[in-house]
Amino acid sequence: MWHACFITIYVALGAAHSVFVPRAHMEFRRSRRWQADTKVAVTLWYLVAGLSLLTGAPTALSALLGSLLFIGGQSLVILAHRANPYFSPNLELPPELITTGIYRYLTHPAYCGMVLSVSGVWTYFGSPYAGAPALIYFGMMIYRIRQENLLLSTLR
Repeated sequence: MWHACFITIYVALGAAHSVFVPRAHMEFRRSRRWQADTKVAVTLWYLVAGLSLLTGAPTALSALLGSLLFIGGQSLVILAHRANPYFSPNLELPPELITTGIYRYLTHPAYCGMVLSVSGVWTYFGSPYAGAPALIYFGMMIYRIRQENLLLSTLR
C-alpha cells in the first residue's frame, strides 16, 4: 500500500510539472544534451529511490514526513522551471540572470528542491541502503551550486 501511495504522489507531481511549466521552457530544456555530472546525479537520484524500495513498509510518521519533503521539493523544482525560461540540467551561462518568481527568494530553487526530494524519498522509506547514494547526491548538489555561483558571478 505504501509503495502505491508514493508512486501516486510521484505521478501526480509529474503531471503537475507538465501542466504548470510553459511548453517553451520545456522545449529549451529538452534541447540541451546532458553533461556527465548531470547523468551521474540523475542516476544517484534513481538509485536512492530504487534502494529505498528494498525496505519494508514505512511507518505512518516517516511516510508523512517523507511525502511532505518530496512534495515541497518537487514544488520548488516546478516553480524554478516555470520562472526560468533558460532552466537547464547542465551548468551553462544563461543569457540573463533570473531574479523573478521563486528566484526572488532562492538563488538555486531547483537544487534545493531536488535535495528536499531525495531527502523525502529517503525519509519516506527510511532505507539504510539509500544512505550512501543520498549523501553522495547531496555532495554533488553542493559542488554544482558552487560551480554555478562562479558561472553566474559574471552576470551579477
